[in-house]
Amino acid sequence: MLSPPSVITGEDYVVHTRPSMAILEVNLLFETMPLLVTLHVHS
Repeated sequence: MLSPPSVITGEDYVVHTRPSMAILEVNLLFETMPLLVTLHVHS
C-alpha cells in the first residue's frame, strides 16, 4: 500500500500528512479486465 501524499516545508523538513478520511474501495471485473473504484469522503 502506498503512503498518503505528504508536504515537506521549511529548512528543517517538517512533514505534514493528510488527515485520515473514510475510503470506500470496490474491485470489479469488466469484460475480464479489473476495475477498481475508490471513493474518498472528506468531511
